[in-house]
Amino acid sequence: MQNMSKDRDKILARVEESPELRTSYRHLSPPLRERFLDFLHGARTLSLVYDPFFKAIFDPRLHPERLSGLISSLLGIPVKVKEILPTEDRMLDGESLLIMDVLVELEDGSLTNVEIQKVPYAFPAERMTCYSSDLVMRQYARAKSLRGDKFSYRDMRKVYTIVIFENSAGNFHRMPEAYIHRGRVAFDTGLEMDFLQEYCLVALDVFRQISYAVDRNEQTAWLSLLVTETVEEAERLMTEYPWLEEIYREIAMLRQKPEEVLYMFSEALRIMDRNTVRYMVE
Repeated sequence: MQNMSKDRDKILARVEESPELRTSYRHLSPPLRERFLDFLHGARTLSLVYDPFFKAIFDPRLHPERLSGLISSLLGIPVKVKEILPTEDRMLDGESLLIMDVLVELEDGSLTNVEIQKVPYAFPAERMTCYSSDLVMRQYARAKSLRGDKFSYRDMRKVYTIVIFENSAGNFHRMPEAYIHRGRVAFDTGLEMDFLQEYCLVALDVFRQISYAVDRNEQTAWLSLLVTETVEEAERLMTEYPWLEEIYREIAMLRQKPEEVLYMFSEALRIMDRNTVRYMVE
């Protein structure tokens, strides 16, 4: 414990010696300052639910298999990520209180939007429907552009809206054994029609309450990776799923780059502040 305290003091001294690092560090909120220092001296791992950290580890240009694996495990079907798409040209005005947002095209042409939400009531069903509709219109515009006069609605592909709640609303907790919910349009008569829009909602706080070892599978591994906080938890997870060791080694390597890590923490705070203001205006 004493050695860890000394390491922490050395890191803080290094930050204070650099004007650039000192300014960025002091702009962080107290909780993020603690997480930054705890990570650099090995007390905690990175929180991958924040946009900069998630995209550093799941960047489809560097590790397409990781994002493909996560999305496949959540949707319950095998998919392959083809490319990441810009989210800036979304047709909708305003944003919800998100902490991570990535839009990808799958190998079969389907679009998938993955979001991580910090506050559950910031992403109600109405907003979720609008986001899904936005994906449909992107899909439509793309198909029309590629096919021209030969366009047919059969050229359209699925759109998947995946929302991962860091803290979920009360209705999620009425089903304490279920932390992942998949949905699509259904008729009360049993009529079968294959609509384009599908949803996947994940309650990370419900998942945390269930032992990681309840279902030993790839989905459990990916979700455990997202909620792991301590180095001890990470070590137990690597014992269960050795293939995660590469990711944790990559995370650990970031401790050698405090400037880069501090920038990512600053970016995470900037995103949260921006979206908090927009949400409060709404």
